[in-house]
Amino acid sequence: MTPTTHKSTNMIAVFGSAFFVVSLAALFIFSHLVSLKKEEYQRETLAAAEAEAHNAALSQLTRTLDETKEDRDSVNGRILKDEDVIGFLALIETLGKEQGVSLSTSALTVEPIDATFERLVMSVAVSGPYQGVIRTLEVLENLPYQSSVLHLQLSRGEAEDGSQVWKSTYDLTITKFKKR
Repeated sequence: MTPTTHKSTNMIAVFGSAFFVVSLAALFIFSHLVSLKKEEYQRETLAAAEAEAHNAALSQLTRTLDETKEDRDSVNGRILKDEDVIGFLALIETLGKEQGVSLSTSALTVEPIDATFERLVMSVAVSGPYQGVIRTLEVLENLPYQSSVLHLQLSRGEAEDGSQVWKSTYDLTITKFKKR
């Protein structure tokens, strides 16, 4: 005897199988969607982390900029700018007059240092009384710029009226910003 299945049992088996297949398909689709959302979440998390790191770096740079403002202003005050060279030469000549000496500049050259700075090299000739010549040297050594006196030559001679005249030549270098 073969067991007979009832018609409603067959229908339940068919619906059960169909429900199983539909559930399996839904599970697959749901799993695929979760995987896509996970990748999108990871991309957004990475982008947020990069943005946060960028903001932190920007904040640090801003703090550094604020902290170094005084130092940068000090450097800017000590480095000659291209547009200030003529005024600087006039200042040198005025300093000579104030010391009671005759002062002239010559052999003005520019030597590169790096991408931002260059060195202005000039020869300064001074003649006059000993105190004035020495005081002029002291003033040139203490200019409010990044400068130095490289070579110094000092000699004594006589003026046309028979008085003693001291003559000195200096090679003076001044750091300046390059023209952009």
